[in-house]
Amino acid sequence: MMRNKKVQTRPLAIVTAVLAICLGAGLCFGGTGVAEERSLADRAIAAEQKSETVTVATQADGAVEEVRDAVTLANPDKQDVLLDVSDLADPVSSDQNATFEREGNRVYWKTSGEDVSYQGTADEADLPFSIEVTYQLDDKSIDPDKLAGKSGHIAIRYDYRNLTAVDGKPPIPLVALTALVLDDDVFANVETTNARVIDMGDTTMVAGYAAPGLQEYLDIDGLGDARDENGAGNDSDGDFAIPEYVEIEADVTEFKLDSSLTVVSSDLLDGEAIEFDTSDLDDSMTALSDGMDQLVSGSQELSGGAGQLSEGAAALATGAGDAATGAEALAQAIGMYADGVAQASTGAAQLYDGLTAQAQEYGAAGEQATAAVTEAQTAYEAALAAVADGPGQPTEDEIAALKTAVDQLKKAAAAQASARGASQALAGAAESAKPLSDGLASLDASSGQIKVGASNLSSGLGTLSDSTEALASGASQVASGTSQLSSGISQYNEQGIQELVGYYENDLLGLRDRLHNLTQAGKDYDTFSGLAEGTEGSVRFLFEVAAIGME
Repeated sequence: MMRNKKVQTRPLAIVTAVLAICLGAGLCFGGTGVAEERSLADRAIAAEQKSETVTVATQADGAVEEVRDAVTLANPDKQDVLLDVSDLADPVSSDQNATFEREGNRVYWKTSGEDVSYQGTADEADLPFSIEVTYQLDDKSIDPDKLAGKSGHIAIRYDYRNLTAVDGKPPIPLVALTALVLDDDVFANVETTNARVIDMGDTTMVAGYAAPGLQEYLDIDGLGDARDENGAGNDSDGDFAIPEYVEIEADVTEFKLDSSLTVVSSDLLDGEAIEFDTSDLDDSMTALSDGMDQLVSGSQELSGGAGQLSEGAAALATGAGDAATGAEALAQAIGMYADGVAQASTGAAQLYDGLTAQAQEYGAAGEQATAAVTEAQTAYEAALAAVADGPGQPTEDEIAALKTAVDQLKKAAAAQASARGASQALAGAAESAKPLSDGLASLDASSGQIKVGASNLSSGLGTLSDSTEALASGASQVASGTSQLSSGISQYNEQGIQELVGYYENDLLGLRDRLHNLTQAGKDYDTFSGLAEGTEGSVRFLFEVAAIGME
């Protein structure tokens, strides 16, 4: 609760002197209405201006005792008869020479060319505003009729009600200004809420203000907590709030309190001051919203493209990895093939060399066999000659020698034939193996080159696989980053820009419209008792709360 200390200023003689500026003239009671002939209606001209001061006399707790409206009809053109529209009962002119004629709520005043001032009464139910005053002595509620002469700590609270604030419609922006004069011999250590304390020498003036019903209608953020359990008040722990009550606390000795005055008016809220143009801001908010929409769309497209890049890079890395694996397997297979070719080439060369060597060996054996055949031939011829040329019958030795020579010749001829055949066969086989050996030697040389190429291919594809994996990793990071960027921009747009735009469109523009509606309601409320067509009206209220303990 905010507290105000005393402010030193020039003394004011009486509260009504301060309020007289707001009230204007025409507060006296009295006078008598005199009916004239109906010809007044034929000559009546609507009053140019009608000002009303509605005085509400209340008990000390704010209960209404009497409602009296003091009306002044301006007559700058010195018209003889003025037309007024009024629902007031018992109208009484303050000028004994002014007479009137009434038809329903139409009243015709004979003016003699002067302004008309009159008073009439109204019902409490017609009032747009009410005041309730409560008292606590030492933190306990007490009826005001039991307060006189009491001492202790007093708390006086004025709760105001705007009775036009109903059904969500724009209420009449009624502002209340309350003034009390406190005797310094009775009141000490004065503190207030929604009011100022003014030191006037021997007395202290408390001037408070409130505008009930406006806070709820305006629906400004942070103001909703500024009401107590009864729907009044505005202590919101530091949040801005439109006051709906005035409270005074003090230490009192032999309590007594003079009557308080509260001026209530709808024209104290300056409509021109609270109107504001938002056309430039409208364009800026539209441009901001459209720009963010484009940024969100662009970031989403960027994120989608980066995602496709990441998928393509991943597929490329997978393909390169597969190719590297295949090339490595191919290199291994070609290596095995090359090794096999080399072994085959070596074997073929060894076969050729072996066949050639054996052919040569059998060739040498053939030559030896030929020599043996020649030698056996010679031995045979000699044995045959001995048998043929000897005297008489051949001897057993000669026959045995011939038989031996024949056997040796057969064996030598057979050995010669075998050696020659083997030599020729082996020489033919060697000749046949020579192309195979040469071909395998050439293939061995080529497969070695193929083996080197396959190894290089495998190494290159391995490097490519590593590079594409790095590319895929980088593309994935880019995709992740653009996705986060897109998400962040979308979140900023939704939680920042769009909320700002929404606040502007729903809250700020709504507040502007509600302020405009309040201003218009204040301008439209220009009469309490009624207004004739063509008459400009103004009205304010003066609540007089009864004194306590004053002789």
